[in-house]
Amino acid sequence: MEDKLIYQGSYQIITRAMKIVIALVLAYCLGLVFVFTGVGITTSSDIAAAGLLIGSQLLTLFIVVGVIVFVRKSSDIKVYSDRLEYSSTFLVKKVKRIEASKIESVDFSESLLGRSNYGAVKVKGSGTGIININPVKLPERLAEEVRKIASSPSSKSNNNTNSMASKLTELNELLKQGVITQEDFEKAKNKILE
Repeated sequence: MEDKLIYQGSYQIITRAMKIVIALVLAYCLGLVFVFTGVGITTSSDIAAAGLLIGSQLLTLFIVVGVIVFVRKSSDIKVYSDRLEYSSTFLVKKVKRIEASKIESVDFSESLLGRSNYGAVKVKGSGTGIININPVKLPERLAEEVRKIASSPSSKSNNNTNSMASKLTELNELLKQGVITQEDFEKAKNKILE
């Protein structure tokens, strides 16, 4: 059976630390405005020093912007008919996955500024932990899609099939060990398969 992609979202984020670095560099460069206006420049050596300062500041600004462009955080969310996959990359790629049959709850919240457009989604899974997806565009829609796959009959039947398979395996082990007879095995097997 081919996986059916139901929802996909991809986001690139400048992290809070990067925003602080950008603000500091911009504030520092704002100081250059005073140099350009001639405040404190009286001699030709002051002009040369100001030119050196401006050059070093512009180089710093280009380096910081270059790092931010190449080292930004990105995330990718995919909801398939049988699972949720969330991958995030910030220097290292991390992938988290929860099977639809393991999803216990899905919660979402919307941010104050991005009301109904941006927010966070939290997916809890049995034995798999929690996936926090933040920020996400249209969090209510993503939460609804995840709830749909979690409550779909295929995820429940998949869970039920696993349960039946484990019971049959256990029953077969009891037969091999001589704990039950072939007749008892057939009766119990038919009861499980009903």
